[in-house]
Amino acid sequence: MSDSIALDGLLANLALPIEPEVLYQKLGEFLKGRDPYDFVADQNAQKARDCWIASKFLLAHAEKSRRRYQVTKLMTKAPDIEYREMVGSCESLSIEAGELLSPSYKRSEEYRKNKMEREACERSGRAYNPADKELSTEFLENERIQFPVVASGILRRKLGKDYGADCTLVLYVNMWLFEDAPIRKFAETYQLPARVRFKEIWFLYGETIIPLKEHIIRSSAAEGRN
Repeated sequence: MSDSIALDGLLANLALPIEPEVLYQKLGEFLKGRDPYDFVADQNAQKARDCWIASKFLLAHAEKSRRRYQVTKLMTKAPDIEYREMVGSCESLSIEAGELLSPSYKRSEEYRKNKMEREACERSGRAYNPADKELSTEFLENERIQFPVVASGILRRKLGKDYGADCTLVLYVNMWLFEDAPIRKFAETYQLPARVRFKEIWFLYGETIIPLKEHIIRSSAAEGRN
């Protein structure tokens, strides 16, 4: 089955090209239908999540830049999607998505405990109502302190790879920050290497997109093509 028709067999009925808002909705529905614990070990679901992040970024970028995009291909290997601008350009671009999580966060362990609790409730006939966790001030402050370390580590790994000069890196911030000040401060102070293989690098936080020295990235990418 071709990458241009389906994402590793998961979305076989998805017709491409597709508008980002439609892809975002369909991938969101697919992910909600997966058991969270099974999702952790499911590479197909992980790839769907990366494409979901990429489509969410395109929606935010389209609103910011007043452009319209369409996704032309879902990739089973990096980068995650290919897309193009719908008006005035035939250029094929791509997005590689990554996620920023707290180093101490063990997603699989949390999902495993939740699944065990849910199954126990089902066996006993009790309602499963996972309680919202109270986040302390100390916890939130620790998240803010950790953000530069987490972001630097992900960038170091991603910047060492070559996804092509027309690839944009999108880093989805899935940390309990509650505000974007730590991201903006990092973006203003982080020192990129002299040559950057990505066309652009952005942070995605909620509905907000924050560029990481966009003008330097563009000039570096142009030098790499010369």
